[in-house]
Amino acid sequence: GIKKLVPSDPDFSVVTLFTIDHTNGLPTDYLQCLFFDREGNLWIGTYGKGLIQMINERFSLFLGFGTELDPGVYSVCSDRLGQLWVGTKEGLVSFVPGSQTGAPQRLDEIPKEKVTALKPDFNGIIWAGTETGKLFLIDPETRKVKLHPISGKSNYIHSITYTPTKMFVATSSGLAISTLASANVQLNTTSDGLL
Repeated sequence: GIKKLVPSDPDFSVVTLFTIDHTNGLPTDYLQCLFFDREGNLWIGTYGKGLIQMINERFSLFLGFGTELDPGVYSVCSDRLGQLWVGTKEGLVSFVPGSQTGAPQRLDEIPKEKVTALKPDFNGIIWAGTETGKLFLIDPETRKVKLHPISGKSNYIHSITYTPTKMFVATSSGLAISTLASANVQLNTTSDGLL
């Protein structure tokens, strides 16, 4: 389930803890990832029950069984166009929430493997990491995909974040750092001083 902390005063000296789980409407307690969109809605990726949208503490199953998409959701993000990007065990899909014009579209240029991390950068490019250590850059407007190699041994990508000039990729082999201006990615491990 989800634990929600609500501060009762500005200095956080008193905090109320709320539990959101199956007892108050969450379709499953087995959660993988959380993402807030621009409208403040919470998207919840689950282990095998699809994608859940929470609006005003009400839940709706957005993707799941009954679609051609894998119901295991490992990562979620949105782009500047309002598309939601969803990493599943079978690759990457995108759709526009609330759109009546079509079903989620699979991005065929991404292999059918688990997409474990998603993050848009300052330029609007979506960075997608996989369980096998592949790092892809996706232009949401053109849907063009570029493989962004990581030097050295790398595997499971856990998380991606950035500063104005660099992307940081947490892998099970170490921390990969890339400048946004180039294709260079350096994997830093314990032999490089990483603790």
